[in-house]
Amino acid sequence: MLIRNSKLPFEDVLALDRVQKGVPISDAALRRLRRKGLVEGRRPHVRVAASIAEITGTRASYVESRGKSEEYCQALVTDYLRKHGTASRLELNETVFPSLSSELTDSQKYDKVGNILAKMRRLGTIVFDKRKSVWTLA
Repeated sequence: MLIRNSKLPFEDVLALDRVQKGVPISDAALRRLRRKGLVEGRRPHVRVAASIAEITGTRASYVESRGKSEEYCQALVTDYLRKHGTASRLELNETVFPSLSSELTDSQKYDKVGNILAKMRRLGTIVFDKRKSVWTLA
């Protein structure tokens, strides 16, 4: 698909194929692809960019590996709290984890949710009740 739909050199097409399959590529190839805006992410979780996912017809897997935006995750938290009033950290983890990148470990997802909650608390969107160990809307 890439060879037919783009003017990329054959070496770049092969390197992109390796990235898409999760196979490591050389540092030089990675730098070349980054300069052209064809890949994103950090090693070892390098993935093809959205423009390449569009050409190759892999948009769904791109979104799954990329994860949803932080704003989307914050909206999940506020929607959950609006509907249920309060939520424990476990409930919020269960709500947000599916929206995070599939390339993150559970530990990284836990930390990401913690960062999202801390940011929302600093902004005054949500409040943590220490006595009950639950989050509520401010």
